Amino acid sequence: MKTLKNKTRLLIIFMAGALSSVAWSAGEIVAIGGSPHVYRLNLGNGELSNVVGSTIVKPFDRGVGEAGYDAQILCGYQGQTYNGPVNYRAVTSLMPSDILANSADGYLKLNEYIDVKVEIYMGGGVRKDVVIPYPDLSNEGAGGWTWPGFMCNYPGTPPTGRAKFNTGSKGTVTFKLRKPIINGIDVNMREIVSLYGRMGASSIFGGVPMAQVVIETSMLTVPDKCVVNNQKAIEVDFKDIPQTSLDGSKFIEPIPVSYSCTGGSFDAGVAKGIKLGLSARPAAFNSDYIDTTSNNLGVVVKHDGVVVKPNTFTPMPKGNTGTWNLTAAPITSGSDIPLGEFTASATIVMEFNEY
Repeated sequence: MKTLKNKTRLLIIFMAGALSSVAWSAGEIVAIGGSPHVYRLNLGNGELSNVVGSTIVKPFDRGVGEAGYDAQILCGYQGQTYNGPVNYRAVTSLMPSDILANSADGYLKLNEYIDVKVEIYMGGGVRKDVVIPYPDLSNEGAGGWTWPGFMCNYPGTPPTGRAKFNTGSKGTVTFKLRKPIINGIDVNMREIVSLYGRMGASSIFGGVPMAQVVIETSMLTVPDKCVVNNQKAIEVDFKDIPQTSLDGSKFIEPIPVSYSCTGGSFDAGVAKGIKLGLSARPAAFNSDYIDTTSNNLGVVVKHDGVVVKPNTFTPMPKGNTGTWNLTAAPITSGSDIPLGEFTASATIVMEFNEY
């Protein structure tokens, strides 16, 4: 007996970032207390429309305005002061979007479904949001950046003085949908950008960021819903078969697989290309067939006379509903099979994209 169970499967990629190691450099700018200010953003359920290209902007703001926030400059020797512009470095573990139009606009790939664009406010002479990442960017500040009495007790030790900064005090994260979400996805917590600052002639940034932007864990569900075979298991019984001459042309059983997708962008009339496939372990003697519990025996599945290989997808006709008409038959490697029952299993999986 062969059993096919229906299931809509979604691939979710888990990734994690890593913090830089802690090290002080002369001219490095660090937050008071030595830890970065962390902005935590959450993409709420239902906030992002399930239509490719839709966006939502999430602002973050420390609430200090032009007055700025306190930070420390780490000095290289006792009595040192700094004068001049501030340079910043914004780094991310995310890669540029592999969608050309998105990448050209500064988007990074968060996961298979969502791209993000991060803009951080830069003060000084720039005074606007700047798209990250950037390796070493000046704020174009004028002279006069000197704070009397801002000194270190010993080289490489934190100073007791502090200065005001507004770079990194606010910004935005824009989320953009790459492709339609089926039923739902997890967005796992990860750091998406770290901002570092420095002053002076050194080109080396320290190991402690001034600020970080983190996306919190969230679950995004959408009203789109796809149902295969009315959510019922599909069972195929080949009954009694001989031990020999099983070449896939005998004992053929039909397997009509119905599917229906409703809600969300489906009901909005957005045309999608639906694909169905069988997720199963291939037979050892031929990867075109589904493996069974009996040695040298597999199951060959066909659609319109063409073999449906395990773990591949077949495009369906246009439309949100239909039937995938399959056939299944036992097939051997050419040798006899032992007496006894056998079983095989596969999972029907689905994916779709807009035309």
